[in-house]
Amino acid sequence: MPNHDFILYKKKPSYFTNFISSKYFNEKEYWRVKIDDNIIDGISFTNVETYFNYYRKKYKRNDLNVLGITIIPPTSLERFIKIIKSHNKNNEAMNELIKLTEEAIDNNYYIIHYGI
Repeated sequence: MPNHDFILYKKKPSYFTNFISSKYFNEKEYWRVKIDDNIIDGISFTNVETYFNYYRKKYKRNDLNVLGITIIPPTSLERFIKIIKSHNKNNEAMNELIKLTEEAIDNNYYIIHYGI
């Protein structure tokens, strides 16, 4: 099954940050949560202000880039966690995503989302 990866990113992403491949991230260095596409597919993130990385430029959007990379800034994490909590059906991976998001909120970190 296709998965979405959510990674806790402790620095402010720049226009030139290498987000081409999730293989770029060492799993020991970054907190990564994998969520099955069947779970994410039914959730609307249209109220979450995000940035998509296209050709080394950031574009502001209100959603997740399902087929690409999304940067979720600290200013959007309260809305993001509210949405994922409302769709959590006591799923272990979703609980882990909630913990990751709470850590990001507490420390003003970013979350990087890799679509399928």
